[in-house]
Amino acid sequence: MTNTGETNSKTLLRGTGITGAYTLISRIFGFIRDLLTAHLFGAGIVADAFFVAFRIPNLLRSFLAEGAMTSAFVPVFAEELIIGKDRAREAIRSIFGLLIVVTLVLTALGIIYSREIVFLIAPGFENNPSQSELCVRLLQVMFPFIICISLVSIVSAALNTLHIFGTAALSQCWMNGVLIVAALLAHLFGDTVAAYILSVSVVIGGLVQIIVQLPALKSVGLLCFPSLHIFTKQTKKILLLLLPAILGAAVYQLQIFLNTLIASYLPTGSISWLFYADRLVQLPIGIFTLALASVLLPILARSHAQNSHDEYGTALVDSLKFVSYFIIPISCLLYFLAKPLCIFLFQRGAFSANSSIMTAQAVQAYGIGLWSVSCGSLLSRAFIARKNTIIPTLIGCLTLITTFVLSVHLVGPLNLVTHDWFGQKILTLQRSLSAFIDPMSLAHAGLAYASSISAILSMLVFAVVLGVKCRIPWLMFIAATIRSLVASILAMLAADTVIRALEITVFLELAIGGIIFGLIWMILHMLMRTPEHLITVAAIKLKLLRK
Repeated sequence: MTNTGETNSKTLLRGTGITGAYTLISRIFGFIRDLLTAHLFGAGIVADAFFVAFRIPNLLRSFLAEGAMTSAFVPVFAEELIIGKDRAREAIRSIFGLLIVVTLVLTALGIIYSREIVFLIAPGFENNPSQSELCVRLLQVMFPFIICISLVSIVSAALNTLHIFGTAALSQCWMNGVLIVAALLAHLFGDTVAAYILSVSVVIGGLVQIIVQLPALKSVGLLCFPSLHIFTKQTKKILLLLLPAILGAAVYQLQIFLNTLIASYLPTGSISWLFYADRLVQLPIGIFTLALASVLLPILARSHAQNSHDEYGTALVDSLKFVSYFIIPISCLLYFLAKPLCIFLFQRGAFSANSSIMTAQAVQAYGIGLWSVSCGSLLSRAFIARKNTIIPTLIGCLTLITTFVLSVHLVGPLNLVTHDWFGQKILTLQRSLSAFIDPMSLAHAGLAYASSISAILSMLVFAVVLGVKCRIPWLMFIAATIRSLVASILAMLAADTVIRALEITVFLELAIGGIIFGLIWMILHMLMRTPEHLITVAAIKLKLLRK
């Protein structure tokens, strides 16, 4: 490996470590927030209304902020930095101005047409007019959040490109702190007032996220006011990349949108069960995968801009190998310990034992696709770094179609609204699919399985297409994946055998199962002398010695 490659590898590990550590703190705060929310609302009518309203600005965030806009901004910003910091500053000023204008217009439209948006996202709420009305009001309160999070994403992307890592995750810690305070305050009021308090805190948290990142931006000389001159050469480049990237970078959130829509026709609580399960599965993705992806994208973009093809392929495969090393065992643990984990985390207050079981089913279904979602995220960025957003868009469309068809087939009977056009179309599609393959009735878990299966197919298509376009040392990645899979499955089987032989509490089941799994997993990797394991252990030892 060249010196540049070694530097990139160290940057990759250091950046992922810093970002992942802050993200871990943020996710812990997020789980505290979710536990307080679960205790407050359970999995009932108010909870479903709040989560649907909260999901809509988050869906737009993927379109305009952390997904497409970041993906389009980083390659252009990396090129401008090579030319000079003044050009980079002008790029930030113009994109700030453009984002403020666009998100202000979207916020105004969202508030005006909130009723139509709720009907589009959750048509099943029409069965309960009071729930639908509450969801509309909460959405109107939370819509300005999209303005804040869009600006936050650009600041974070710029700082990552300059190798200043972790600011986005740190700002998320502050936001979750605001939401925790709001959730504690909300416990003093009834469900409806509590929902409004949490909704207001979402917008306040977004403002706090912007404020806490300003010192880091100032330290690198990029703190500046938005420009009124929004259609510059840089923004035009970004827009050309943005238009096809909008769908490609927002696939996961669009899958959540489809799940929410169909889940609104399922029994009350289905949306909440899927939300809590998704929060659990998103924990390793947020701590590791997204942290790694945010560091990887600037490295790949710079390597491509400098025509360093070997460096590009090595950096990508190194990242994928670490995904297999970390994510596959986490996926096995989530599947193995889903039920006791959900009971331990959520089953208190208004959250019933049945809700724990239903959430655990969704966790297992989502967990199957955790590795492929993580790999797909990195492979998508490999195309984006090459300024190719067309292929991620096409694969995203294929994934969405696959997810929707599988979801309709797997969920089973739906509680349709009378004269509901969309619901009738779903019913027609179910009947058409049953002519080719026997239908299944997995209810809300079917939606999670559909997402996982689609993620696996999407990842495979990404890998095949990228392999055709450039030289990627896939054998190293495949070998690392097989090693991790073997070690994780053997560790899971051993831990499961021990747990089944004991009659213990939920806490001990989690503790003993996790310890046995971890010990066997580590021993197997040591015996196989897994390179990723040796590198990780060496990095930890070096960090401890320095301290």
